[in-house]
This record gives sequence, structure tokens and C-alpha cells, in this order.
Amino acid sequence: MAAPWWKISLLEIFFNTMLMAISTVILIKDRSEKLHRVASETDVLTGIANRRAFVEKTKNAAIGSDTGAALAVLDLDHFKKINDKYGHAAGDTALIDFVNIVTKCLPRKALFGRMGGEEFAVYLPSGSGEPLDILEKVCKQVAESNIQHNSTHIPLTLSIGIATIEAVGNNFDTLFASADRALYLAKQEGRNRVKLFSHTERLREMFNQQNNLAEQQTRSIQAS
Repeated sequence: MAAPWWKISLLEIFFNTMLMAISTVILIKDRSEKLHRVASETDVLTGIANRRAFVEKTKNAAIGSDTGAALAVLDLDHFKKINDKYGHAAGDTALIDFVNIVTKCLPRKALFGRMGGEEFAVYLPSGSGEPLDILEKVCKQVAESNIQHNSTHIPLTLSIGIATIEAVGNNFDTLFASADRALYLAKQEGRNRVKLFSHTERLREMFNQQNNLAEQQTRSIQAS
């Protein structure tokens, strides 16, 4: 025990043990932080990006994008009726199956997130293909889906609004607002469809609103 080589061996064992312990603590800490980060960026029900993560990733992606990129807002039609008629468990099943259907239709580089409730968003970077074609396929696939809950078929349709960087620029807030406006028009036109935002369409809408307001004012004057 008093031999020098034995003392050196003990020191070597001690340092190796300490090194392994420190490495293990670091690995556990890194894994824990990674799991926490993933959890904070993921929608609990569907497993895709939550609103905060989607917005952050899309803002970063849009900065360097060229005019071929686009942002789409997706909204499930009359989803409240599904919850009311079939129950919230069936609604959750519909959301999970919906996400799986959409994910299979999207290009690998696309970003897909849940913005809240039955509203979702997709960012298609340039080079993904024609945004309108991709999202019309998504709309068609959802409408033709066979979503089941307790042997009951749950009908599901989807309305989509798209805004391209070419039309409105790469500012996220402008992109989202424009896509949301196109979504509103898709719902007005009967739902279960895709609408591409255009400034011409927006001007026509504003013109119609002004005409309606003028007619209301004229009728009020005539009535008085």
C-alpha cells in the first residue's frame, strides 16, 4: 500500500472517477435543457411547433427568403360543431389526424405550426414548389380524409389563405395579416377552398365596403 506506484494508481482512479462523474452531470444537464427546449417549442396535442416557435422560426427563415416563399394560414371549418356533436375527445382525434395528413403533403423544408385552437400556419420556403398547388392538395386530402373516432366518421374540411413574399414582402406580421385576410375571403366564398392574397382583391373588397356604406347612408337619409 505504501509503494509509490499504488499511490499513483489511486490518484489515477480518483481523477478518472471524478472526470466520469462531471461528464455524466454535463450530459444529463444538456439532455435536460434540450428536452425542456423541445417541450417549450412543441404543441402538446399534435407534436408540431407551437405558436411561439413557429413565429420565431418563420421570422428567421423569411429574412433571407426570395420571392418564391409563402406563408399560409389554415383553419378547420366549423370545428366547434365537431366538438359539440362528437365531443372534445373526437375533436382531439380530428386535430391529430389532420396534422398527420398535412405533414405528409408538405415538402420536407416546410415549417408547420399550430397557432391555437383549430388555426394552423405553414411556411413554404422558396424552392418548395408552387404554394397554391401544394395547399390545394392539402385542402383536397383533408376533405377526402376518413377520420374515425369510436367507429364514427368525422367529416373535416379546411379553408386556407396564402400570402407570398413576392406580393407583400418578407415582414412576418404583414405576411400573416395578408394570409389571414385571404383566409377570411376563402370563408366568405363558401369555405373548403384556398385563396391567394392579392392587392387587387383587397382593393375590390375595400371598394365594395365603401359602396355598401354609401348605400346604407343613402337609405338612412331617405328613411329620415
